[in-house]
Amino acid sequence: MRRTAPAATAEREAFEEAGLRGRLWSRTPIGSYWYRKEDEDFAGAIWVRVFVLAVYEQKKGWPERPERRTSWFTVKRAASLVEEPGLSRLLRRIPKIIVAQIKASAPKG
Repeated sequence: MRRTAPAATAEREAFEEAGLRGRLWSRTPIGSYWYRKEDEDFAGAIWVRVFVLAVYEQKKGWPERPERRTSWFTVKRAASLVEEPGLSRLLRRIPKIIVAQIKASAPKG
């Protein structure tokens, strides 16, 4: 998805892979990490930019539903379950990032 803005790609991937609809917390990623992917179509390193999506709905059907099983976890629990160390580190930072952004946008005075 090289010609699509990263934020738009993140929103599309969230729907295609998990049926999620929501609003990005920011159009800027909270970070990125590398991971190794190997399947019948591709083998190599993938650079992933991570965005926070405030989810308001999970559809009953979506393009990759037959290939996926979804579960909901706290950010802390999700960080302990993912296999990629870089993603785990980013997930653990989400609460601090959100609090910092809220404080920065709060009215002064």
